[in-house]
Amino acid sequence: MNLKRLYQRIRDPRRAEADLDEEVRSFYDTIEARRVDRGLAPDEAHRTTRAEFGPPTRVIEEVRDSRPEAV
Repeated sequence: MNLKRLYQRIRDPRRAEADLDEEVRSFYDTIEARRVDRGLAPDEAHRTTRAEFGPPTRVIEEVRDSRPEAV
């Protein structure tokens, strides 16, 4: 992580949380869309993505806990 991003997170933690939430949910949406494009039904794409990666809220918590400012 570069210092500018760290500074922005410290300065505005709500923005950092919103950015993290958006990034993780966008990742899940992208994976689900790719699976639908490959022929899975939308509900099956949703289920298999969560089965593989876990719920988005857990991923967000893991990322949050791994940040340097969490230490």
